[in-house]
Amino acid sequence: MTGKFIISLSDREKYQYKLKAKNGQTILLGKGYGTIESCQKDISLVKLNVQVEGFLERKIANKLFYFDIKNGNGKTIGTSGIYSSIFAREGGIQSVKKYASEALIFIDY
Repeated sequence: MTGKFIISLSDREKYQYKLKAKNGQTILLGKGYGTIESCQKDISLVKLNVQVEGFLERKIANKLFYFDIKNGNGKTIGTSGIYSSIFAREGGIQSVKKYASEALIFIDY
């Protein structure tokens, strides 16, 4: 089984995607979108942009590590979970690269 993108509707009536690894763990989270089409568009961009180093932004906050995936305009289209080390964050990046490109999209709302 591969990873999967799951689109859901938040309690604030916004569409949001989660990329889940084959073990069910959420490894990337999208922002809230006004339309499902906008959400699906950014999923397509994630699938492409995660493979390009220039679209990944590694971040540190309070000694915790995470990363964002950007679009061509520099806007964040996906944010990882929090990692306790640089090494773990790099593993997270590799997981997103592995699962995003082949992941199917499921709608759950």
